[in-house]
Amino acid sequence: MHYILVDRVAVPVADFMEWAQRFETQDEERIVAQVEIGDVFVSTVFLGLDHNFGTGPPWLFETMVFGGDFDQYQYRYSTWAEAEAGHAVAVGMVEHERERQTNMSFEEWPAEAARLIANKKANRE
Repeated sequence: MHYILVDRVAVPVADFMEWAQRFETQDEERIVAQVEIGDVFVSTVFLGLDHNFGTGPPWLFETMVFGGDFDQYQYRYSTWAEAEAGHAVAVGMVEHERERQTNMSFEEWPAEAARLIANKKANRE
């Protein structure tokens, strides 16, 4: 099923061409929130397609984190309000981790660097 946004509410659209034309012109309207935190980018957007594939309520919005410890973190939602709340959670996670790393002592950094490297390697496998 295809969806468009009308006043931040997802509305199903049966006609593919209508969906495509509306979706093409709603670039700014589809952005729920985006923020850069240092070298990390957190983005929450309206997807326009149900990414739950019919197994429950439609997942029409998505938060993703690009960069940092939470690189490729992703969560999906059914409504704009859920997406806003989820974006705030993702931003909080990134800010909390950044604060934790900023307040580390010099002696703690080698262990933290080893943890980060191990996490990156595990995510690649």
